[in-house]
Amino acid sequence: MIVPSLALGGAIESRAAVSITCAEFSISISFSGFTGQNVTSASVSFVSGSLPSYSGSITKYKLRWVGTGTNSASVYTHTTFVDATVNGPHSFTSIATGKLNKDKTYQFFLDPYADTSTRANSACVGTSATQVNTSSTKLGLTQSGSTSVASGALLTTQPEVSIQNSADTTMTDDTTPVTVAISGGDGNGTLNGTTTSTPVSGVASFSDLAVNGTDGQSYTLTYTAGSLTQTSQNVSVSTGAATVIALVAGDNQRAAARSTVGTAPQVVVEDSGGNPVSGTLVSFSIDSGGGNVGSASVSTAADGTASTSWTLGRSGGTNTMTASATGLTGSPVSFTATGTFAVTYNKNRGTGSVLSESAAPTEVVMLSSGGNVSGPNGLILRGWNTSPFGTGTYYPPGGAILSMPARNLTLYAVWAGSITFNNRGGILGPSPRSEIPGYVTLPAGPSKVGHDFLGWATRPNGGGQVYAAQSNFYLGTVNVTLYAKWS
Repeated sequence: MIVPSLALGGAIESRAAVSITCAEFSISISFSGFTGQNVTSASVSFVSGSLPSYSGSITKYKLRWVGTGTNSASVYTHTTFVDATVNGPHSFTSIATGKLNKDKTYQFFLDPYADTSTRANSACVGTSATQVNTSSTKLGLTQSGSTSVASGALLTTQPEVSIQNSADTTMTDDTTPVTVAISGGDGNGTLNGTTTSTPVSGVASFSDLAVNGTDGQSYTLTYTAGSLTQTSQNVSVSTGAATVIALVAGDNQRAAARSTVGTAPQVVVEDSGGNPVSGTLVSFSIDSGGGNVGSASVSTAADGTASTSWTLGRSGGTNTMTASATGLTGSPVSFTATGTFAVTYNKNRGTGSVLSESAAPTEVVMLSSGGNVSGPNGLILRGWNTSPFGTGTYYPPGGAILSMPARNLTLYAVWAGSITFNNRGGILGPSPRSEIPGYVTLPAGPSKVGHDFLGWATRPNGGGQVYAAQSNFYLGTVNVTLYAKWS
């Protein structure tokens, strides 16, 4: 393309008449040495097969550019002469400040010269360089990271990201930090390592990125520098090395001393992404309280779990055990169980039912009120006793054992007979009474005009054995009637 003389600085530039033939051609231009917004160097080469066609007298050229759009007033000719017949790259440095700017676009020309002072009246326009935008417009993956990784492991190939212009040229002076983030998949992917890198010569390198995620899921890594974004290929995650052990079930149980707890203690082993890891050896051991475990060493199953049975010690109270796996976070896992003893009720010739109780040593046990039991021959429940004969420790119905002993207890129902007083014509006599079996003090007798009270007799006519008022009478588990004896 032939371009006429250009107005430079408002004046018409005088050019010597040199006969040339100048055809359109293609050039490739790259830029470097950015200082703020200014470009301080450029490199130009002719695209293969497209050398400009000059007359034999043309041996040199200078590079000139004109700002376009909002930069249309900027016209600059570089001072360097370059051999016009040899392909590049040809370098142009020490560009005047503000004459080539990375946030604007330019049109580039080759001004032909026959020598260092004779310039042709024509210029050649680089057809592939007629709207060159030198600003940072995008990110490019100089090196993609690994496309598959075990959860928690470092990417075998770490990514490198370059800041580029629209011509795919790396902007070597752009130091905008590049940040990487993870998304997609099941939403549970996370990144370990340094996720922000400051570019060196326009390239940000990552060195310790690791992906945590769910086995079988594919996640996406996204790189961002300011307003620029580049999304990489997906990263598929598989199960990684075991990193953590955690409790699943079997803690805080209560069971009878010397018995096996109802829920077997169970743990799970996972990798950094929460995936279950099989084949990890877990050791179970008793810490306190005695007893034993069913299996001391168990390998985790396909679901990552391991469990064993647990039989409590004979002393009752607090029992503890642990599950441990070497090198895992959360190890050892602790389990606690409470060994208890039973309180059972013996109806002692009564009828009905009473549910048993259980408690650990020193705990308080609230006792039954006996509402569901009845005594023989209509006898009344007066309490519970550690002896079937009522000679042990006595507890009233609904009472409490304030400190459970370290053994099983059987409590026997205490049935009481009633004692009724027949005044045999007297007045102001005592009321019937019901007592726990044992000695009771007989009351004073009633009054009867013309008679003296002589005591309480076991027979209706005042016969049998006679007991004086205020004397002791043994009341067993029968109903008794005593009769006033008169003179």
